[in-house]
Amino acid sequence: MARGIRADNYVAFNRSIIDLVKRISDYKHNMRELQATGKMRSLVWPLFFQHTAREADRFATRLDMYSRGSIEFDRTEVVDFWSKTMGEHSAFISHLLDPDEKLLISQANKLETSFRNENFRHVRGDHVMKAANEILDFKTVGEKGIYDGKIKPIISPTRLARAARGCQVHPRAQTNASRVESRDIMRTPA
Repeated sequence: MARGIRADNYVAFNRSIIDLVKRISDYKHNMRELQATGKMRSLVWPLFFQHTAREADRFATRLDMYSRGSIEFDRTEVVDFWSKTMGEHSAFISHLLDPDEKLLISQANKLETSFRNENFRHVRGDHVMKAANEILDFKTVGEKGIYDGKIKPIISPTRLARAARGCQVHPRAQTNASRVESRDIMRTPA
């Protein structure tokens, strides 16, 4: 089907993907509710189900926007989404490390606190980029430490590598959103 995507059918194709993604999101919301109410027992936190559902919802929203010809980023939405996501990643990491990894747990908790601070979402670019680079560095060093056997988590290096890739998106998204915001500011009459 991918080879057959053209200007006259990509919206319908995107709609089919959005529908599938929404089903995944609904499933994640249902799993979260079951886990949170004790109707299901798993090794997955309710927050993780919520986290992955929010990622799916944002993906569906962005794909719908692309289908309507809107590719612009809204800085407030980008910072809000990625701040929540990076804060949650930090929380997940701190709970997946060996309890003896006190320094790393402390660092992860500090990053979580920074990203989850509501005021952080209203900070201008430099501070947001600094925090995004801090968590990227933290995850990159962590991934290497796990591969080298120096850090003992219950998370696989492959899973941490996926989380690190997410961190690489945050600074790019922030930069793109800042460019859009700068253009919009420049068009605003004085």
